[in-house]
Parts: sequence; structure tokens; C-alpha cells
Amino acid sequence: MGAMLAALPAVTVALCEDGAPMQPGDLELFSGAKQVAARLRQLARKNGAQVAAPELLRRDLRHKNAPGLAALTELLETGSCTPPKSAPELRLFAAASREEEARCAAAATLYKSDILLKSQQQEANNMNADQIKEMYPEITRYILEHFTLFWTIIVGVFGIISIALYFICEKSVRRGVNKAVDAIKKSIQRTDKKIQQTEDRLQRMEIFKEQNHPMPHNLSLMGSVKPIPRFSCEYSRDASDLVLLQIAVQAADGFLPSGMHMFAMLPEGFRPIQNVGLTLSAFLEIEVHSDGAIYYTSTEPLKRLLVSSISFYAQTPCCP
Repeated sequence: MGAMLAALPAVTVALCEDGAPMQPGDLELFSGAKQVAARLRQLARKNGAQVAAPELLRRDLRHKNAPGLAALTELLETGSCTPPKSAPELRLFAAASREEEARCAAAATLYKSDILLKSQQQEANNMNADQIKEMYPEITRYILEHFTLFWTIIVGVFGIISIALYFICEKSVRRGVNKAVDAIKKSIQRTDKKIQQTEDRLQRMEIFKEQNHPMPHNLSLMGSVKPIPRFSCEYSRDASDLVLLQIAVQAADGFLPSGMHMFAMLPEGFRPIQNVGLTLSAFLEIEVHSDGAIYYTSTEPLKRLLVSSISFYAQTPCCP
């Protein structure tokens, strides 16, 4: 900057200040601009450049197309002004109180209008620039208090509504969950009941099957006999303690010998109350003894021994 001041024939610097001399330790509105001006003057003198006297431009070019605002600016700066013939850009509000003035100012500020406040009070007719400036803190305080209160109320209302909606939703969700849980419990109870009914039905069916279609058991053979394939050689017992015996045996090798021979044994619970005999032919008889032993008596050798059924009541009242 110093080299530029020394090299150029003239340098013009524009700063925004009021033209009043700067005081030591001054912190007023234009103190920064005044400090810059002082630094520039020192720099110019240091580089051998002449410093002209500052020129204060008081002509209001910003409001050249708004004579009313220009006159208002002059009034605020000097305390007096020349009223223009017309000032359509200005709006005058006559208010009954300072509060009403602040309300009108706040409303006009929302529309970005330049405002002139005038009270109907008698002392306001002679209000100077300093008195007008004193009104701005009140206007600011009114705007902050009332508009802050307004938004505080709005935020509070929405907060209360949000909390209420939260509890309503939570209650609805809890009610729905409880209802769903109750429905699931009832469904489980119905399912358990159906399972129990099915188990009872199956048990009754097993009992009915056991009573009407007793489970057969393979006959325990002894000696040199074996069962005949594709023939029943078994015994069973129903609920009435009736034992049904079927025999189909043959010699393991050759023929069954003649005479009386034990070839099978019934277990306990399936033995007759007393010996039971069955004549199959003139030369062949079958006997079932009360000890469970089963005999055949034949006068001739036998190739096979077939008995379709022998029935008798068992000794014990229940099946093993």
C-alpha cells in the first residue's frame, strides 16, 4: 500500500464515518473506520505522499429517489430538515400508546417498510432525534418479548401435542400388543385343548382296538419245529380275557415224530385256567396245559401241524 501511495499521482479512499475527530480509546460506531484513516495518513507521510484534508460527504445519494426518507435521515442527523412536497414512501402511524406504536412497528417491519412513529401524546409533537432513538430499544424489547412469547407458546403447544400423541400411540400400541398376546394365548389354549382331545380319542381308539382286535404275539416254539412261512403261528388276548391260539409248525428236518411231544410254550397271562384239548383227527390231538405247555399227540409221523384256532379264557384277569 505504501509503494502504491508513493507511485500513483493520486489515491482516493472512501470510508464510512461521521467526520468527528477520534478520541483515545474511542469505541463508538465509526471508530474502526477512523483507525483505518489514521493508519493510511501515517503510511502516506512515511512514503512522502501528501495527505489532503478529508472531505465529508453529507449528500444522501441513497435516498435520491425517496425525498421523504432523505428528509427523515437529515432530521435524525441534524435535528431539523426541509419537508418535501410529497413523501409516498413514508407511512405515519398514530398510536394511542407506546405499546401500540411497537405493535405497528413490528407489523410494518415484517413488510420491510421504513417507519416513522408518531404518538398522539402531546409531548411527542416536539420529539427530537434523540427521543426518537430512545424508542427503538422499547420497540426491540416489545418485539422480542411478544414474538418470543408467541413462538414459545407455539412450541409449547406443539410439544404438549407431541407428548399427548406419544402417550396415545403408546397406549394404543400397548393395547394392540396385549390384545394380540391374549389372542395368541387363547389360540394356544384352543390348540392344547384340541391336542388333548385328539390324544384322548387316540387312547380310546387304542383301547377299542385292543378290545376288538388284540395285538398278536409270535408263539414261542421248542424242540426241532419251526413256523410254516405265510401261515399264522401266534396267540392274542382280548379285553374279555379270551385267548386265541393259532398253530402252523413243521419239522425243522424231515417229519414230526409220532407220540406225545411238547413243541411250544405260552407265557403267563395267556395260559388257560385248566388243560384244554382239541381232537383234530382220529390219530392227532392238541393239548394246552395250564402251565403254558402245548403238546401234540399223534400215532403217525407228521409233515406239518396246522390248527386254525384254539380259544380259551386266561387265568389272570389282565394282560401283561
